[in-house]
Amino acid sequence: MPVPGTYNVENGLLVIAICLSLGIDIEKAVSDLASVSVPGRFESIVLNSKPDSLFIIDESHVTLPQ
Repeated sequence: MPVPGTYNVENGLLVIAICLSLGIDIEKAVSDLASVSVPGRFESIVLNSKPDSLFIIDESHVTLPQ
């Protein structure tokens, strides 16, 4: 899984266990987990105007409706 954190690995293992219990092919589950991406979560950006720079966007909060 291309997302950092032990808790994400634990969540991924739980997803695989649920997929197995539902009869979903483990190869498909692992393949899909390998391509997981969450926009704005630990997203790296290099600007064309500053090719030697690296910016990390880590928008991790959730805004709840009022």
